Amino acid sequence: MVPRVNRSKLQKSISRALAAALLISIFIGLGIWQLQRAADLQELQKPVIDKPAISLLDIAKPGVALSGSAPNQIVKFFGSYVASFIAPNQLGRGNTRESWEVGIVEIPNSGAILVAREISATSGPRNPLPSEPTAIVGRLMPHQNEDRAVFTNEVNVLSRLDSALIADKTNLPIFDGFVIVQTEAISGIESSLKLISSEPARSTVPGYYWQHISYVVIWWLMAGVVVFLPFYQKFKKNEDSEIELRSRN
Repeated sequence: MVPRVNRSKLQKSISRALAAALLISIFIGLGIWQLQRAADLQELQKPVIDKPAISLLDIAKPGVALSGSAPNQIVKFFGSYVASFIAPNQLGRGNTRESWEVGIVEIPNSGAILVAREISATSGPRNPLPSEPTAIVGRLMPHQNEDRAVFTNEVNVLSRLDSALIADKTNLPIFDGFVIVQTEAISGIESSLKLISSEPARSTVPGYYWQHISYVVIWWLMAGVVVFLPFYQKFKKNEDSEIELRSRN
């Protein structure tokens, strides 16, 4: 039978080992997370080279959040406009504020997506939306999280470009994000639009590269401290014992 004292010491040792292992795994995991964020930030800061347009349906699905590689892709699709809105206070060229005309395009047998069609005139009537099926090519952008227009009750104004705001405007499932039109063609004839600047979306990873790397060093240093601490305590205990023995002699 294991003596009660030894059993108690064994239980304490196991508990300490498990706690140390948990802390080490947490600190290492946090370091890996920061390392990945640093890599993501570095990747997002690279110049975006536009590739040939690909089908929207190849990189996005209605009702599913956009993958990390989908934003900034040039996409093409074919559908019909069913509604029109104004999205005020959007950021244009040279950090100017613009109002955009935004439409809901229904893609047959698929879903619906928000399309930023053109810069809207500040006054006067707007041109009617195309009534025929339209071929669209544009840059796919992530949905906006912050309102651009607040305290508005106008039914034709969108406070931000977010599919959640048009859920009651169509019976089809809705694609995440929105598209900024580069070309719009009806029966092969391009529309004359006041095109919106379709600059690539900016990085969504906060902070700077060196900040994330410094956090990696900090978290892994903490893991190293947890590993070293038991050895230090044992060394310190032995040293104190030797000093006590010398003092007795």
